[in-house]
Amino acid sequence: WCASHDLKTASELTGAARNLLDRMAQVQAVGAALAEALFAADIARVLATQVLSVIGAHQGVLAVPDAGELRIVHSSGLTRGAAVTFARFPVDADLPLARAYRSGLPVWLRTPEERAREYPTIPSVEHPESVACVPLIVSGVKLGAVAFGFPMPRAFEADERAQIEDLARNAALALERARLYESERAARRRFEVLARASRTFAEAESDPEIL
Repeated sequence: WCASHDLKTASELTGAARNLLDRMAQVQAVGAALAEALFAADIARVLATQVLSVIGAHQGVLAVPDAGELRIVHSSGLTRGAAVTFARFPVDADLPLARAYRSGLPVWLRTPEERAREYPTIPSVEHPESVACVPLIVSGVKLGAVAFGFPMPRAFEADERAQIEDLARNAALALERARLYESERAARRRFEVLARASRTFAEAESDPEIL
């Protein structure tokens, strides 16, 4: 009996180790995909496909701050009613995604009952059974927040929370790179416009007929 029990225990440990390695490989693959993303739309596609698959979610939302509000720049799996209702909302709204963004801390809602208790005024649209909302922060700067919805109640054990937070950190870094890349592109476009204007002005000065 002892030998059989030991074999079963060893098999369970091997299975757990294999699952851990699989999760680590999946997170690394998502990190690599996010590292290659140049625009917010690219990041949103990774979140909507690979991240949802890795964590077993069926809904995903990416929101960024915009003039005192949070604006949904991408969503996946939401009903049309939910997508319209939550398209944008005040940063101080009594919503889990807004709270995660404001506080800089994740919000974990394990059951519909917990959601109803914590957010009694939340709009009556179709909601997932459980929700994870995580802020996107880089060097103390809040860049936005992500929310993931799950089709079943979820305990959100420590290892799962750590995995979701790791993925959110990768997304935040990717969003910051995308923001910097877009700023550089905008600056380059402004420089090119000024350079063309300067050349035109210089040519006009050297050729009186142009004036």
